[in-house]
Amino acid sequence: MMKKAARKVAFSSIVNARTILGYCRKTSENICPRGSQRTRYFINSNLLPFPLDFSLYNFLLNYIFQSVLKPFCAFFFAFVFLVNANADPDSKQTNITFENTCHYDEVLTMDVWTSYAPKFAILKFKEYIRNKYSKNIDFHLRQVLTPDEFFDRVRAGITDVISPSHNFFKDERTNFIKNGMVIPLDALSIPNLKNVSPKYITNSFVTEGGRLYGIPLAAGGYSLLFDKSQFKTPPTSWNVLWQPEYKGRYALSKDFYEANIYITALAMGLNANQISDVNIVATPKFRAKLRTLLENAKFWQGKPKDADVKDVILTTAWGGSHSVLPDAEKRWQLAFTQEGVTFWTDYLAVTKNVERNPFAKTLAMEWLNFALSSDYQETAIRENSKYLSPLAVAHLQRSSGIQKTEVQFLYDNSIYWPILSVRNRNGLKVIYDEIMTEIESNRKIAK
Repeated sequence: MMKKAARKVAFSSIVNARTILGYCRKTSENICPRGSQRTRYFINSNLLPFPLDFSLYNFLLNYIFQSVLKPFCAFFFAFVFLVNANADPDSKQTNITFENTCHYDEVLTMDVWTSYAPKFAILKFKEYIRNKYSKNIDFHLRQVLTPDEFFDRVRAGITDVISPSHNFFKDERTNFIKNGMVIPLDALSIPNLKNVSPKYITNSFVTEGGRLYGIPLAAGGYSLLFDKSQFKTPPTSWNVLWQPEYKGRYALSKDFYEANIYITALAMGLNANQISDVNIVATPKFRAKLRTLLENAKFWQGKPKDADVKDVILTTAWGGSHSVLPDAEKRWQLAFTQEGVTFWTDYLAVTKNVERNPFAKTLAMEWLNFALSSDYQETAIRENSKYLSPLAVAHLQRSSGIQKTEVQFLYDNSIYWPILSVRNRNGLKVIYDEIMTEIESNRKIAK
């Protein structure tokens, strides 16, 4: 049966060849699990005087390599070397190349929001590490869908780098810093920190005892955008959303209930220390104002897209004028709201899991530094994700003048989303859900 299979391989291979040997043809996740010492060998398709296509051979290798095909592989390589040695020296034959792609010196496991590990960045970083350290590395990337997943995976000891928001580090449910679940960062290993706007690395959310526990990756204000063609004068207050003429003509985030509570509180004149206090906002006046906001709104999820806001002239967003995707008609412009803009920042933090060996820690620090490079920030964060970069405005080389003005406004007028106590979180959620339930119930009755 072995001879029959080999003859079938040899016959079919004459038709259309490129690769002769492919032991690890599938993804590294399936064939070469973490820590694998296997090596993948390839021979240039020009090595023999006829083209080969070893797709069936690849199947046989994957299926019965350990028990049957090792001797055959040895014979096959010996045969190839003999053919090559006796080949015409003037022919276009090339040397055998051995590509060690299934042996990894280290694998960095990251649990991050999807847009924070784009393919171009992963490939570029691998090449950088290969050139600098002569090491072959890989990534194990897992998409995070909810903030709670960060805590679950750090506690389980199965992740190296995470991307929680600023108010998650010291949240009483997680206490990443207090519990020693993330490690302090070595500023000397992250030289690009010098290009970061100071507020992102000096705030109390990510520092403790004079030490930094996260580098800012992306930021966003829950900002207000207006359709330039519909306003002669740009709106300057959140209260524009409550004006009768704009009923049903604005859009809000459906995902973040607290963000809608905060802008209601700002519109009522509450300050940054009051907007999340359930004792202050749980009043009939506040509930009535929030109800008006929600019942007259349209909603978007994730990020606002053209289709979500085609019938509105005001919308909330996660940044400046180009925060609507893809904003094909360039309709939108940032409103400079006098009450300020509530603000979030996602950070990269390194877990204690990297202390398994010195290079794992080095690799994690290198990734953090890479994520603060101008190229990564401009491409992955600003252009692809439409978020704000934590780099100082002077380092945003691809930004126009108006974009830099908007970044500066958001930077100067940001009100960080607070760390919510369990009581405030639960209380605000109850208020919001009760109002939404009332609105939905009334709409069903009206039908």
